[in-house]
Amino acid sequence: MEAFSKKCTCVFITILLIGSITIQAQSADSLKYWTDLAKTDSLLTAPAAPLVVKVLQLEKALLSEVFAKNVEVRIMHDISTEKLPTAAERAAEWFKEGQFFYNVSWYEQADQMLYKAQQEVETLSGEENEAMRANIMFVRGQNLIKMSDFVNATQLLTEAGSYFEKKKDYAKLIKVYNAQVAVYQAQMANAQSDEPRALLQEHENYFLKKLETLHSEMEDPVLQADCLICMANHEMNKQDWEKAKKYLALLGAIVHDCNYTEGIIAYYSNSGFVEEKMGNIREGMALQYKAYEIALEAGNMAYAAEALANAAFDASKIGEYELMRRYSLKGIELAREYDIKAQLWCFLDILSTLAYEEKNYKQAIDYRNECIDVYMDLCFENNADQINQYVARCASLQKENKINELQYKSRQKSQLIFFLTLTIFLAIIIFVIVVLYRRRIANKQKQIARQRIQQLEQEKQLVATQAILEGENAERSRLAKDLHDGLGSMLSAVKINLPEMKSGVVLESDDVMRFQKAINMLDDSISELRRVAHHMMPESLMRYGLKASLTDFCHATPSIEFHHFGNDQRLDSKLEIAIYRAAHEIINNALKHAEATQINVQLVQENDRISLSVHDNGKGFDTTLPTKGMGLENIRNRIAAHNGKMTIYSSPETGTEVNVEIDVLN
Repeated sequence: MEAFSKKCTCVFITILLIGSITIQAQSADSLKYWTDLAKTDSLLTAPAAPLVVKVLQLEKALLSEVFAKNVEVRIMHDISTEKLPTAAERAAEWFKEGQFFYNVSWYEQADQMLYKAQQEVETLSGEENEAMRANIMFVRGQNLIKMSDFVNATQLLTEAGSYFEKKKDYAKLIKVYNAQVAVYQAQMANAQSDEPRALLQEHENYFLKKLETLHSEMEDPVLQADCLICMANHEMNKQDWEKAKKYLALLGAIVHDCNYTEGIIAYYSNSGFVEEKMGNIREGMALQYKAYEIALEAGNMAYAAEALANAAFDASKIGEYELMRRYSLKGIELAREYDIKAQLWCFLDILSTLAYEEKNYKQAIDYRNECIDVYMDLCFENNADQINQYVARCASLQKENKINELQYKSRQKSQLIFFLTLTIFLAIIIFVIVVLYRRRIANKQKQIARQRIQQLEQEKQLVATQAILEGENAERSRLAKDLHDGLGSMLSAVKINLPEMKSGVVLESDDVMRFQKAINMLDDSISELRRVAHHMMPESLMRYGLKASLTDFCHATPSIEFHHFGNDQRLDSKLEIAIYRAAHEIINNALKHAEATQINVQLVQENDRISLSVHDNGKGFDTTLPTKGMGLENIRNRIAAHNGKMTIYSSPETGTEVNVEIDVLN
């Protein structure tokens, strides 16, 4: 019993993989042989799965053989202009054929038909034909997703979506956005590195946002519910159970308010699936059973059988085998009454596996035999009508094919020469293309190498610049400390001792004035010393941050106005020093060289970006001409060392505006 869940899962995976298995079926007798062998009483002690797989492989091969004959005839049989004189009729017929092949999972043939339908409709105009064109593109885009042609699928879905957006066809838009999200999710699953995966994630989020916007704009609660179902399904595909649960909660509120039965069933069924994946298997089973009850009451027996099957599997995962048996027996009764073969074989497989685990081999074989019969009936029944129609068409076209065959043989000799000539010509073209391609690859590799060398040089230059700035800041800090603690202390001591020298000494009035003037000059020297030391490495910058230090610096000069916007969060000390030095240099340039009488300084500090703007009413200058000094270039280097940029807007006699922007996250 402990391995029951794993064995059930293996059986389901095996059956789901049948669509990708292709073997050569010898005859219908082989299918009958293996079917009988799977049902023999002598194999009671053997597991059922290998024989079931063999039967389904042969059944799939026979079905594929029938399809192959029909496809071959359909490709030879063109929808001629004699039978369908108008392009609209031909487009509709190709579209119908393409949908058929898409529904039976023959995607390459479906794309051929849909492409021809698209070619026909491109020649038409008018509103009705525009609608047909959009529908063809939508179906072909979905088909290309199955073929993993994501680029063309995205292009077709985008064009179809543009038409549906223009017509406000929200029901179709939901399907388009849903398909486009599926495209990027499929590409992310195959992405080899983080960079393309991040770009694909960005595109996926864009269309998820489109679905959210559509949900908020629509007034129809049924369409809102469909939109939420799509968003929840995508989050479940990404295994983001919490986000899926959030969307399902919104879905539950809407579908219960508008009494949308299918939406209510989807809400309980998907919620059960999410709870089961989050480890709350018992809660998930209860929700699946609730979905079964609602579907049963609404008369939607297919949904009811599916939900009951999910509940049975949840019961097996928590060891509730009797409850699983009860659910399965109830499901068999429901599936037989309403002829729901898609779920009947599932319940039969569950009971067969359970009986085998209980060593009740006779009952296991009985359930297994019926399971095989039901599944084979299901596979042939789904496409029986279409296959019969195609077989009838084949019979009617056989006579025409014989006539065409005779005509074809008469042209065979001349065509052989033509094809040989064409083959040689194509070989030459291919050879030239290969040579050109290799040359192009070589040039591209050289270009990549040059770019890599340039990048390494830039990184080397950046490291050198950062080292220079760090050394400069360290030297400034040392000089500021030496000036303040050394020379500043000495000057202060001189100022204190000078008045003591004056005491007890009679000085002339002129000497008193000179003495007082010396004291004043000493005060000015101490103030200037402190100012220089402060600007070399402001104490307020180290203690209180960029805002406080710029406020002190700007308020020291009456002609400077300072404004701060955003948060006061401290930045990296190196970044704060770089911005302070830049502001100090820009303002000094405005006062010294531009002779500005009014300077406006703005600092905008956000979580991911910091911006410094200095605007003055000075003389201005021509930014296209080279500057004499190194001040602006030094500022650029400081900002570039922190992945920022500086922009200057100025012209003669109009003032100057300097903007510095740094991405904090980088």
